[in-house]
Parts: sequence; C-alpha cells; structure tokens
Amino acid sequence: MRLGQAAIARWQYPKKYSRRLGPQILPYHLGCLSLTTLKKETPKRLLPSELEAYFPGFPQTNELQQWAYYLDSSTGVDRLATIRVEYRVGGFAVINRVAEQFHSYRQHDCINELLDSGRFILHVVTATPQQEESLWDAAEHLAFPAPLETSHDTSLTMFL
Repeated sequence: MRLGQAAIARWQYPKKYSRRLGPQILPYHLGCLSLTTLKKETPKRLLPSELEAYFPGFPQTNELQQWAYYLDSSTGVDRLATIRVEYRVGGFAVINRVAEQFHSYRQHDCINELLDSGRFILHVVTATPQQEESLWDAAEHLAFPAPLETSHDTSLTMFL
C-alpha cells in the first residue's frame, strides 16, 4: 500500500510516501500502532500543516517534516513528540544518532525553545525489554537533550 499523488498533496506528506514501500515500513507502522494502543489517550498525529498551528515557528524543512510527530498533552502542557521504532539496534546507537540530529536542529529557534522547556520528547518503541533498558542506560550516560519515553512490543521480534 502506498499513497497516491492526491493524498500526498491533500495531507502534505513528503513525496517519498508515494514510492514503493521498503522492508522497514511494516515494523515501523506496527510499532506506531503499538504506541497508540498503549497510551491512555490516543495520540493526535500532527500533519506538517498542523505543526505551525500548535508550535509557531516550527521550521518547514524537508528533513524535519519527515519525522512522525504527535501532540502529547498527558502532562497538561502541549508537547511535541516524535516516534522512533527501533527493533534491531542497541540503545547507544539510537540515542547517539537522535542526539546528533537534535543538536543539528538547534539552529531553529522554535526547536531550541521546545528542547530547553522539555516540550520536545522522543518516544522509542523497541522489540524487547532489554532494548528498552539499553535506551535508558544510553540516555543517562550520554545526557540526552530531551525527555525520553519508551515502550516495547515483542511482536516486533519477528522482524529481527
């Protein structure tokens, strides 16, 4: 399944979503589905056009638009959350890669403000509790610059 050009234009998704799906997309979508079923309230997925409405000044760069964002209001304050599904790599590789990305995004005032106020969070879905634990160890060791949330879904082990 892939999106057609009309859907891409209507929902302002990156054009890459119209290409043939690769082998990593099924575990990614399964991880996102797992996240939505674990949360008490269903997360509100933010389309690129909605990012500016909720977070004024959010940069409209292609690199940042390709992330999957949702609105997290569980603390009573709107926070921007991004989802990563990592079922094959260890915690240090994931945290290090995302920390580098966040550091490069600090050139944008909106992201600086969100990170400095703790309102830009990362949620990582892993395949095993051990991978989940390694994320926490890595985030603590590397002083990850954003709040971290994790969950695991053992059904992702079928893709290992």
